[in-house]
Amino acid sequence: MMMNRIIEYDSDLVFAHMVLKSTHDTLTQKALNHDPIVQLDQERFDILYRLSETFCEKIEKDENFYDVLKEFSVLTYSTGGNGYYSAYKGVLKI
Repeated sequence: MMMNRIIEYDSDLVFAHMVLKSTHDTLTQKALNHDPIVQLDQERFDILYRLSETFCEKIEKDENFYDVLKEFSVLTYSTGGNGYYSAYKGVLKI
């Protein structure tokens, strides 16, 4: 038996899905591996929470959410080697 799902296609939502999936996968990997150098501190989780709330608000109001996705991308980048170092030095603002 084959199950079909019909969802109205929206390339903006596909883009959002890819950014949010990348953020989820990266943060989950960092949390599970307990990287001794790149620390997932409370500040990053606070930012993640704030961005999630803002993203949901923009979706509910049918507003453009690209700026929030950009912030999710920067947050995700800040958990990798170069991004973490740049954030530590103050070059990368998260």
